[in-house]
Amino acid sequence: MYRKIVNPISGKKVSLTGKLGKQILRKYLNYLNGGDKQMAIIVGQLRAQSEACASKVAELEKELTQAKDALAVAKKKELEGAAFDEMNEDQFRELSDKTRKIKRTALKFKDKSVAETKAKNKAMIHSWKLAANSSKSIAEAEKARNEAEEKAIELGDMVDQAAALGVFDDEEETEEETEEETEEETEEEA
Repeated sequence: MYRKIVNPISGKKVSLTGKLGKQILRKYLNYLNGGDKQMAIIVGQLRAQSEACASKVAELEKELTQAKDALAVAKKKELEGAAFDEMNEDQFRELSDKTRKIKRTALKFKDKSVAETKAKNKAMIHSWKLAANSSKSIAEAEKARNEAEEKAIELGDMVDQAAALGVFDDEEETEEETEEETEEETEEEA
């Protein structure tokens, strides 16, 4: 058995047990068996053929479904035509009268429901307006009440300050005097 092989690139002898020798031997055997490039070419051709076949199958399926749809529509039209041909004129009139009556009742119901919804909408809008006005008046009343409370608090503070300063002591005496004067006036009138 050979222990050295000639490197085809450099032309030098290389040991078979080394990494480079094993790599050269592997590539040589692949070349004898068909080679890497030929396999890649064959695989690429097979993929291209399979893609072409798949697209052709998809086109044929699409054409088949279109043909089935067209056939179904044609059969439906044929059956409808045969059904109307078999009917006599009286049956056709009865059916057309029934459909007219159904359409009329549907239109009446539609008009009635439209009128009802318009009335409901008007009532709802009116109630919303009333609610908005009442909320405004409630807000105004709250504001006036808050202002009155603030004034009462201010007056209470002023009264407390005046009492602390002794302003009301003089007034108590004047109140007693005014009460005596009013009693004298009522006695004179009587």
